[in-house]
Amino acid sequence: MNCIIVLLLFVQSAVVYTQTTRRASLLEYRAYMINVIEKTVQDIEDFQWCNLKVPDFTQDLEYNIFGRNIRGTVTYKNGYVVTIQHLDVTQASVQQVWQWRTVDRVGQVDVRGQMRLHDVVLGFDVEAVIDDRERRYSSTFTHRLLSFDFSILKHMPTQNITVTVRGTQPRSNNRMSYMPTDDDSDLLGASFDPDSTRPAVLSWASDIFTPIARNVVTTKVDFPEVCYNC
Repeated sequence: MNCIIVLLLFVQSAVVYTQTTRRASLLEYRAYMINVIEKTVQDIEDFQWCNLKVPDFTQDLEYNIFGRNIRGTVTYKNGYVVTIQHLDVTQASVQQVWQWRTVDRVGQVDVRGQMRLHDVVLGFDVEAVIDDRERRYSSTFTHRLLSFDFSILKHMPTQNITVTVRGTQPRSNNRMSYMPTDDDSDLLGASFDPDSTRPAVLSWASDIFTPIARNVVTTKVDFPEVCYNC
């Protein structure tokens, strides 16, 4: 399968929620987070979205249809991102959260935002053995929505910054599509578990997005200034 990416970036105007303690606030933190996510996306595009992989996995098949026992295994191989329809930053997800230690009045601030990928199509090579018959297919599965939460935590006394990206995968009711189509592919589609791709989605966040975002935060985008009593 060819790697074709259709990616449109829509950054929605966010409703800003500011949580401040002891009258401290970050200036232009919303623009900061959006800038971080935009530059992270640019670096991911340089990495290429099709390099977001899904490790091979195998599922067992066991059905009884009209008195006929059907058994077999199916292996999904060479999984990767084929296309992404568009990407956005959710309204109200961009916020600053301050935390203070009462004893020594030491503070830290967490700048948060959420990146969403819409209609993410995953492609696979499929090898199935059903009742000792070998079958091969190409298949695609569409996740309607994948969300990734960005956190940029700065400890004010030390100026240390910790960057974390965490992924979530909502339950999907979509079915895998196969080529060619036949009775066996219908059976495979009915048995496919969308949660089998969850480990891959979570690993994109920790193994790929977090290091890229950390590099953006530390080398490309200045942290917002702190304003006291304003």
